[in-house]
Amino acid sequence: MEQDALRTKLIREILTDPLFTDRVLHRYFKWIDKTLAPFVKDHFAPNKSWVGKPFTREDAMFFMTSLRDLSRTFTTGRERTLPRYFEQKKYRSSYMLFFLPLHASKFISVLLSGHEPMESLLFDWTRGEKIVLGDFGSGPLTASIALHFYLSEFEKEFRQKFSEPFPLGELEWNLVDLDKTVIEDGLALVRASFKEEIILKRSKYIVRRENWGAALTDRKAYHLSMFGNVLNEAPQFREAHERALLTGFPYHERTLFVEPATENNSHRLIQVRQRMLEEFKGDVRIFGPCLHYELCPLRSGRDWCHFSIPLEIESKWYKFFTYGLHHTHFEWVKMSYLWLGNAKFKSTRNLELAKEHTLVVSDPIFENESRKESFVLLCEPERARKYRLGPGQKLHRGDVITKISIDPKSKNSTKPKSTRPA
Repeated sequence: MEQDALRTKLIREILTDPLFTDRVLHRYFKWIDKTLAPFVKDHFAPNKSWVGKPFTREDAMFFMTSLRDLSRTFTTGRERTLPRYFEQKKYRSSYMLFFLPLHASKFISVLLSGHEPMESLLFDWTRGEKIVLGDFGSGPLTASIALHFYLSEFEKEFRQKFSEPFPLGELEWNLVDLDKTVIEDGLALVRASFKEEIILKRSKYIVRRENWGAALTDRKAYHLSMFGNVLNEAPQFREAHERALLTGFPYHERTLFVEPATENNSHRLIQVRQRMLEEFKGDVRIFGPCLHYELCPLRSGRDWCHFSIPLEIESKWYKFFTYGLHHTHFEWVKMSYLWLGNAKFKSTRNLELAKEHTLVVSDPIFENESRKESFVLLCEPERARKYRLGPGQKLHRGDVITKISIDPKSKNSTKPKSTRPA
């Protein structure tokens, strides 16, 4: 029991330490230039003379042509322009150079902020229990690669702090995608990136060539299931997709969706959230971004639920491709996401948090052309609440503030202080 108490204490200390976040991100950013770019050049080399040589500007220009094709496809409707793009090496390679690190950074950001759902998983893992993971619609293992960085850095820090030897459980990765080739590309990248590390030695990879919806119907139990861009990839979110998610949910202790920050994807996630709450009622835990369990106030209207996380991807080649695509923002990562837990996860932390706090779900909105007066939207049940900002006051999408600080009737009303949700 003493060891379990110490284990819990150390896990919490590590996850809430800003230096842990810094170390994960520093290693990840360094990996993009030092490992990912050279791997793509070697793995997809059009001739043997390329292999083993540094990744250069000429290489970047070579991949830029197909990357621009992909970017246009993703912004104009992929189902009409480049169907089954992963079947072509030139598009798989370009995707891995730019979109993989972009989307993986979103998963890393959410994992680093989601202390509560990860604490018990890490507790079980460091007690020697087998951890079953699902990457649904895996592509080149984007979500799994993000989780590898998170778990690898955690294991190193925990081993330094925990005084006694401890068993580390097996990690079973279920990699689900219709394209087996792109999974194999991702696996080759994982093995090149984490060779000789304990996380690779404790991992077992199961390749499942099937539709993610069909894979959910097998009622297999998972400790963590990740869905990256799966709703975005479905041209129409059909009843079959919803039914598959409802079928699988009771068997998945933690479920994480990360999607592009578009209105359509946001509304699909809101639809998933609402159906889960209707179907399973008290057996659903919401870890984020929501603080309440009522109707989403952004289920319709001009604004939608998405977040901009301040995260500059510090990579030479990522920035090169960003400029080449005429994108101007690489200091922020934008996304819509939904973190859920099933009935096995008994925490009520966010229920308690919601009693005294509210979530900011918009950036400042100016009321007139003078841009002197502005307001933000607060996530209240059923209908968003406007909160007018005072002179010099700064609140942004994703901030959590205390309700008492914005209550004009309260004697304790103060200028609200914002925090990012943990």
